Amino acid sequence: MYIYLLGITLLKSISPYFRKHILDVLTPHDMLYLNTLIISLLVLGIFIFTHSFDNKKSFKKTLQNYKKLSLTQTLCIIIICVLGIISTLIIFDLDKNFNTPLLNFLFIRCGSIILLVLIGGFFFGEKYNLKQIFGIMSIVLGVYLVSSDKIMD
Repeated sequence: MYIYLLGITLLKSISPYFRKHILDVLTPHDMLYLNTLIISLLVLGIFIFTHSFDNKKSFKKTLQNYKKLSLTQTLCIIIICVLGIISTLIIFDLDKNFNTPLLNFLFIRCGSIILLVLIGGFFFGEKYNLKQIFGIMSIVLGVYLVSSDKIMD
């Protein structure tokens, strides 16, 4: 299982450089449209495959599950979608016009880790030991050291 996780992580770590290469030609908005179109087609293909060959009752079950969503859950889905679009546009713009893909990748991952720890601690009452807190501080320090040359300019 960990080998799959490692492989996916390695493949995803290459994507900022693919984005940078594509953004040499496209604007961030054009890249967003094309990316969304391709993802939509892939998801539609998975949807058709799953509901055609897997189980005939799964489409009805999916619709029943959608109907069970509360208003707050529906709003959470909408917020996730809006934040995804906004963050994608910002990342595309940063990759094209400002920082290198490495720095953008590091800032995003570091920010995600800090927010994950804060939300987990405050909202869900997760407890972190000294070793984990030291690791998080090391990540933040490492990102600062790697990006400090770029920040000083």
